[in-house]
Amino acid sequence: MQHNLTNYLQKLKESTFQTSYTTGESFLHLPFDTTVLKTTKDAILSAKIDVNEIKHIVVIGIGGSCWGAKAVYDALKNVKPLPEMHFLDQIEPDIIEQLSLKLRECPEEQAIIVNISKSGTTAEVATNYDLLKGSLSNKNFPEFFIRGKSATNKEKENILTLPDNVGGRFSVFSAVGLLPLELARVETTSLLEGAKTATKEFYANPTELTQQITSIEEAYKKGNLVYNMFVFTKELLSLAEWQKQLLGESLGKDKKGILPMISEGSRDLHSLQQYFVGGKKIVQHEIISVTGKNSYQDQIKNAVLEIYKEENIVARETTLEELSEFTLGKFMQNKFFETLLLAHLMEVNPFGQPDVEGYKRKLKKL
Repeated sequence: MQHNLTNYLQKLKESTFQTSYTTGESFLHLPFDTTVLKTTKDAILSAKIDVNEIKHIVVIGIGGSCWGAKAVYDALKNVKPLPEMHFLDQIEPDIIEQLSLKLRECPEEQAIIVNISKSGTTAEVATNYDLLKGSLSNKNFPEFFIRGKSATNKEKENILTLPDNVGGRFSVFSAVGLLPLELARVETTSLLEGAKTATKEFYANPTELTQQITSIEEAYKKGNLVYNMFVFTKELLSLAEWQKQLLGESLGKDKKGILPMISEGSRDLHSLQQYFVGGKKIVQHEIISVTGKNSYQDQIKNAVLEIYKEENIVARETTLEELSEFTLGKFMQNKFFETLLLAHLMEVNPFGQPDVEGYKRKLKKL
C-alpha cells in the first residue's frame, strides 16, 4: 500500500509543476500559475471597476462554482471590512426579490454581478440570473462571466475561462474563486501563498498527511462510513460545506466512499453527541477550529477529544493558526491532497460526478 501511495505521490508532483492542464490532478498547479491572478486583475481593470467603490457582489453559481469563494469570504467577513457578498446557489425567488430591493437603491458603480457556470448551461445558474436581471430591469450593473474554455454559449465581454480539466470543486484557486474574492478586496495573493506553502511542505515531508489518510481509509474499511466535520469555530462552517462537497462528489463512486456530514460545536453536543458516543460506531470525526479564537469553545473541544479517546472513537484534530487568507489557502490545498489520496486508496476516480447528471437529464424533459 505504501509503495502504491509512493507512486501516486510522484504522479501528483508531476501534475503540480507542469504548466499545462492535461490531467485531472493538474488543478494542483493553479496556485503556482501566475497568469491566473494576473488575468483576473487585468479583467477588473479592463472593465474599469474600482473595487474600493463596491458595496455589493452577487455571485450566481452552484456547487464548486461558488462554495470555495463563499468559504473564504464567510471565514473573513467578520475579521476585516469587506463588501457584502451575496451567493445565489438555490432557486429562491423570494430571496432574489429581497436582494433586488436592496440593489435597486444602489448606485451602479457600487454593485457587480458574477455569473459562474463551467458549461454555461447550468439550470440553477441560468434561472437565478434571469430572475435577478428581470427584477433589476432599471439597472445596468457591471457583470462578469466565468466559463469553461470549451463552453459554446460564451458572452461577448468580461469573460474569464476555466481550464476544461479543472473541475468545479477543485477550482477555488482559479478565476472561479479569485475573481469574486478580488472584487471583495480579499488578499488573494496571500491565499495563494498559503496553498503554495501547503504544497511545498507536503512534498518535502508527505509522511504525516499520508499516515492520517491511511488511518481514515482503515477506519472506513472497519465500518466508519460517516465522516463528521465537527466545527468549533463558527466562521469555518462554510469551509466545512466546501469540504463536504469535495469529499461527497470525489469519493462517492462505484458504491464506495465516506458520507460527509457537518456538526457544530458545541451546539450539536446536545443533539448528536449521544449518538456519536452511545450509538453505532459508524462515524469518524475531524475536529476543526482556529487556535485561540474562542477559549470557551477550546475547553469544550478538548473535553470532547478526551471523551473520544477514552471511548476509542476515531477522531483527528485540525487547527488553523488564525483566520487569514494564508491559513485558509493552506487548509484548502491540504484538503485537495487528502481527497486525492483517499480516492486513490479507495480505488475510485475523484474527478467528475456522473450520478449528478441524472436529475439534470430529467429536468430537461420537464
